[in-house]
Amino acid sequence: MFDLVSILRFKPILLVSERAEDGQGVANRTAEQTQATARRMIEVAAVHGLAAADCLIDPAISPIGTDSDGQFQRLMGALRLIPADPVARGAHLSVGLSNFTVMLPPTKSPLESAFLTMAMPLGLDHVIGSVKRNYRILADDDLALQCLVDCLALEVFDVILRVQEYYS
Repeated sequence: MFDLVSILRFKPILLVSERAEDGQGVANRTAEQTQATARRMIEVAAVHGLAAADCLIDPAISPIGTDSDGQFQRLMGALRLIPADPVARGAHLSVGLSNFTVMLPPTKSPLESAFLTMAMPLGLDHVIGSVKRNYRILADDDLALQCLVDCLALEVFDVILRVQEYYS
């Protein structure tokens, strides 16, 4: 893909949810693995004349309603680590926001807004969103925001149970 930069300059969206290991794609399970993959992708982009600021890093957002393996914690940790990496300084962070609430009841906007409320101060500056949603920054005492704060401290199926509790 980067060879195309010499033909027509572009800003890539670099999905860093997995890394190459022994020629195979391996899912990143930790924030540190995700950050290391982002660093490597930015280094490859630099070889092809792209600065970190030319890159949009997508650490991949997973559905919170089925998160039994710590993907939300991995994502939030990666959003803290990537901007702190000197190699990634200036890179943009992006997620496909609607993926966060896949398979949840129709009132999805509050949890998506809660995610934005938590992620934007960490450096998230791009989203693929929906014009059908009413995104907004939430107050600290908002129930959706409290749900996600709780989810960060939970593990395995307790995250799913907390999301179910939020909807009940």
